Amino acid sequence: MSTQVLARVSQPVPSGPSTFRRRLASMLAFGLVVGLVFPGFVRLFVTSEQVSTLLFRGLCVLAGLVVGLANFLLFDVVVSRHIRRIVAAMNHVHERMRGGDAEADACVDGCLLEVTSSDALGQIQVAFNEMTIAVARRIRIETQTRRLLSRLSRTVELDAVSTELLSTIIEHCGAKAGVLYDTTAASDEYMAVIGFDASDALAKGVRDGFGPVTRALDTGDVLELSVELDRLQPLTLTTPLGAFTPSVVTMVPILVDKRPVAVAVLASTQAGLAGARREVLDALRSQAGPYLQNAMLHKKLSEMAAIDELTRVLNRRFGMRRLAEEHANTLRHGAPLSALLLDVDHFKRFNDTYGHDAGDEVLRTVGKTLETSVRAGDVASRYGGEEFLVIAPNTPVSGAATLADRLRRKIESASVRWKGQTLAVSVSIGVAGWPTVQAATPEEIVTKADEALYFAKKSGRNRVAMHQGEGITVYAGPGAEQPSPATE
Repeated sequence: MSTQVLARVSQPVPSGPSTFRRRLASMLAFGLVVGLVFPGFVRLFVTSEQVSTLLFRGLCVLAGLVVGLANFLLFDVVVSRHIRRIVAAMNHVHERMRGGDAEADACVDGCLLEVTSSDALGQIQVAFNEMTIAVARRIRIETQTRRLLSRLSRTVELDAVSTELLSTIIEHCGAKAGVLYDTTAASDEYMAVIGFDASDALAKGVRDGFGPVTRALDTGDVLELSVELDRLQPLTLTTPLGAFTPSVVTMVPILVDKRPVAVAVLASTQAGLAGARREVLDALRSQAGPYLQNAMLHKKLSEMAAIDELTRVLNRRFGMRRLAEEHANTLRHGAPLSALLLDVDHFKRFNDTYGHDAGDEVLRTVGKTLETSVRAGDVASRYGGEEFLVIAPNTPVSGAATLADRLRRKIESASVRWKGQTLAVSVSIGVAGWPTVQAATPEEIVTKADEALYFAKKSGRNRVAMHQGEGITVYAGPGAEQPSPATE
């Protein structure tokens, strides 16, 4: 909506001739003319003796009809044409508003009436213009929110929903970059980043580290701050197109039932949230909130379904699903893929000697060690009982054996305390991988890794064994001479 249109409608009603006063003056002038003309007109037909005759009365009736007709014509000329303009403008607005957002914008510029008087008709014209602008603004809000909600409703994946929502807010606010934070999660990590590299010094959480965000979340209001006027620490953001220093930082809480579930932190080069733009933003953030919350809940439920409750790594179902995905990629692109199958040595002894709670503590320690020690891109899961599966994409068997030995040493050195005692924990690991093993299915890789695991246990436990297709060898460490291959 243009500023000129807003200014034009918000100005006081211009002073000028009143339509009704013009009509009154016209009627008085016409009455004066009739009063001057009628006596002479009467003398053309009657004498003074005939004033009480039927002819005279007929002439008076005729004069009254002429005055009535003239009154109607004057009303049509002076008043009705303004009313017809208002009615025509209403019909025009009705047609244009049905055309959607673009038509609504065009109607604001083309449907407003010129205010021509300072009386009741002028007030009607001003009220009509204000109503037109309000209706166009409402249509614009509904159209933009409907488009956003339509896109958000296509998926419940948090990455897609959060990115779509943040992108819309950034575009609407004219910002250069933005980060969307989950303010309900314990980790308080960002969900989406747009406009600059994630390698920038992005805060993991902002509620406790940035006072204005806390203020915005507590009030639920959009907060726009000037870096200079509000004495914020200068920021320099690196974007794919170069670096820039924002002059305005905006906090946009995302609301559900008037309570924030997330906050978008935007970086802009100029302020731009006033009037209609602010109104649209309020509608976007409140109506999109439930969609974002649903995606957040969906992710939490998916994680709950995928995570083994005891060890906090993936369960067998999702571990095998990831292995199947990586196996398909391997067959498609020809990259190596390895699987490590770990088994806790003498696990039954922990349960029999110290109780099942001690055995659970051992499994928790092994799971935590794997989760924190595997490389980025590797996947750790609980395969079943005291067995764990580690998937190592783009890794040949030799590299996977080195990884397995590092994990074995980590677990061996991990401290498991139970009722004042330190429990010595070790694992045996079997390694197999494609293309060393020409596995047509992911299950075949696990089967070969299990065979190598059995060989490692039979060879003395607390060691790594590699399946080399034709035979199995015990891993002796990087640079060491490998033992002669032993048959299965």
